[in-house]
Amino acid sequence: MNYLDQQSEFGDKFESSLKNLEKSIKDIYKIRNKYEASIEESSIRLHSSTLDYKSTYACLNAILKNKITMGELVKIYEKDYEEYLKGSYSVLSCNSGSSANLLAISTLIQSKKLEKGDKIIVPALSWSTTIFPLVQYGLVPVFCDCNDLDFNISIKNFRNLIEEHHPKGLMIIHTYGCPADMDSICSICKENNMVLIEDTCESMGAEWDGLKAGTFGEISTFSSYYSHHICTLEGGLTCFKNNSDFKIAESVRSHGWVRHLNKNDEIFKLYPLLDPSFLFNYIGYNLRLSEPQAAIGINQLQLLDSFVEKRSKSASLYTNFFSKYQIIF
Repeated sequence: MNYLDQQSEFGDKFESSLKNLEKSIKDIYKIRNKYEASIEESSIRLHSSTLDYKSTYACLNAILKNKITMGELVKIYEKDYEEYLKGSYSVLSCNSGSSANLLAISTLIQSKKLEKGDKIIVPALSWSTTIFPLVQYGLVPVFCDCNDLDFNISIKNFRNLIEEHHPKGLMIIHTYGCPADMDSICSICKENNMVLIEDTCESMGAEWDGLKAGTFGEISTFSSYYSHHICTLEGGLTCFKNNSDFKIAESVRSHGWVRHLNKNDEIFKLYPLLDPSFLFNYIGYNLRLSEPQAAIGINQLQLLDSFVEKRSKSASLYTNFFSKYQIIF
């Protein structure tokens, strides 16, 4: 028996108890939500959990049914996100947005689309783990300043840096829910034969000209951290336009193993004397998402559009309020 094959059905009494648990969790959330509502009348919160009773119950249900390490729920979650991106990308979940960036860069290095010493333009307004995977793999980050409208990269500065540094790629960030100017960026990257990676960890659900942010580059990354658009406790997603990159990343995400491959894959024929359970074809890490987190993610994705709508309304409130005041330089 595969070590992942654990008993998950425990009879009618077990299922009845689960129903009672779900009701109890729902009642607990009603109490908590009422209390939080009274506090928030006099406060403005930067971060607020998007987890509801359904998300919490889905997590506990997975644990109680022995669904722990990466398995069928993770696959469902990934397929759901592929559908959200209109099927244009193959999706791998992982344990954080930072890991999603690491997985993206590791894949591009091991596919030889990028090589040690290549220069990669990144926004000066960025997070550390957008930069660190580049440095870890011997790439050279070149910082591009932001514009003063939406704080995404300045297209003028971007062009100047290309002339000066001749970079091999751009790791764009869609800043604080605002998609970058993808018409200009895609055109410039194509003109200069640059690899485009989209760090969309802050901007899940944002759109540029009717297309989702994160559906322009060769690889894109997303985050499901506590303060981001959906929450899976911690978590990330790495999305691949090219199937060969996706196949490499599948291995990189899980120790560099080949366990996910079909047993008729060519690699098993190349090494017939090696135990396939201990065959590694790429440099890898353990970046996997767990089943309870995926269970949360499946529920959270159903609510994503409503979360984006609420954030947009909040942004409108701020914009309307501050538009009444003269800009002070």
